[in-house]
Amino acid sequence: MSDDTLLIDALFRVMRELRRHYDLNAQAMGLTMARARVVSTLAKMEGATQSELATQRPSGSRRPR
Repeated sequence: MSDDTLLIDALFRVMRELRRHYDLNAQAMGLTMARARVVSTLAKMEGATQSELATQRPSGSRRPR
């Protein structure tokens, strides 16, 4: 395996572990993944108006086709 392949494989393993950890923490708080993302986004935008919140696209969301 090339160094690039090993690095990419390691990054994917770290990403999966981070996701698993995030999922477990959200579940422990009684949140679904979708709700945890909303709460996280709102926390980052403290002090934003309702209008500003409405115009934000959640990270990771896809544009409609």
